[in-house]
Amino acid sequence: MQINQEMDAGINLIRSYEPGRIGINETFFSRPLIVASDVLISDWAIENPAALRQEDFSKMAALEPAIVLLGTGQQQRFPAPELLTPLLHRQIGLECMTTRNACHTYNVLVHEGRRVVAALFV
Repeated sequence: MQINQEMDAGINLIRSYEPGRIGINETFFSRPLIVASDVLISDWAIENPAALRQEDFSKMAALEPAIVLLGTGQQQRFPAPELLTPLLHRQIGLECMTTRNACHTYNVLVHEGRRVVAALFV
């Protein structure tokens, strides 16, 4: 899926998604990552959604989003509720969806000026 949107300087936008890789700005990634408009964590040491820990959600909450998009690959998966405490304590919303949908939704929310974090499994 090619995502064609005008890129604002200094803002992380998802330019493309296909199973196995995500293009952010001019760089392609083939490992899970966390992205916000002004932050890119490409060395996220996690392999799949089943391995999510409470510490991962703490890392996302520390970026102070209004909402976290969790892109869980080609199938929608939900994390265990007890892992979400860091988001709940800060009243941060969570949406779980396929990575394709998370990429699209992330760009829409960034262009609306919303503070969003996307945690994406490739």
